[in-house]
This record gives sequence, structure tokens and C-alpha cells, in this order.
Amino acid sequence: MSNKAFIRKKLMEGLTDTKPKRIVAGVLIKCTQTGNVFLLLRNDKTPTWALVSGTIEEGEKPLEGLQRELFEELFIRPNVIQYKYIGVEHIADKNIEFHYYEGYCNNEFKPILDHENLNWGWFSKDKLPSPLFKGINEKIAAI
Repeated sequence: MSNKAFIRKKLMEGLTDTKPKRIVAGVLIKCTQTGNVFLLLRNDKTPTWALVSGTIEEGEKPLEGLQRELFEELFIRPNVIQYKYIGVEHIADKNIEFHYYEGYCNNEFKPILDHENLNWGWFSKDKLPSPLFKGINEKIAAI
């Protein structure tokens, strides 16, 4: 097989090998009273501090799925948060459509974590934990 034919074959495989797009929503929560942001230490292969997020199930709107995830992962009532839709980010290498929200609450809540998270905390912008999930610094600076 020539190099040209091989390249054409690989390109065509890439076009037909499509995984369904995963729709995810996440919220960075800020307490209006203290100015602190809420972060979770994710229970991943390499644990990192991140915002609350989760996969949206079929038939759900992004905000509905996010509110369900808040209850499932943190056991908090999602209506204690005011949500502001910021926009959608496309993460091509993972085939993810990420709907990003900022959330505001009046008081710092204390969640009850499920198995998906190892720890949680309220942090000031100048005393953030480490390591942070990629891109969180920019979101924290903007909220």
C-alpha cells in the first residue's frame, strides 16, 4: 500500500470511527458572603481539585443534569445556588461538550460526599489548593 493510500485509509477510519459526544455540565460556586470558592478533590487516577461537574443524561437539559449531580455527589439542595450560564466549551480530543456555569450562594454549605470525591473545601482566591484541574485558575480569576 502506498503512503498516500495508507493516509487516505487512516483519514477515512477517523471519519467513520465516531464516538457519541459526551455532554457535561459544571459549576464553579462562590459564596457571596465570604468570597470563597467551592472546590472538590476528584477521586481520579491523579486526584485534582476541580469544580462540581457531571455527565448529562439523555433527555436532560444541562442545568437539570448539573442540579441532579449536585444532589447526588454533595447531597445539597441545588436551589441554594443561583446559576449564571457562562457558555459552552468544546473539548475535541475527548469529544466533550462542556456547559459552564458560575454559581452563587449566600452561605458556605457543608456537603456530604459520595465516592466520586475525596475531599472538599471553601478557598479564597489567594489560597488555592494544589493540584488544580486544568483551566480552573482562569475560571476562579474570572468569577
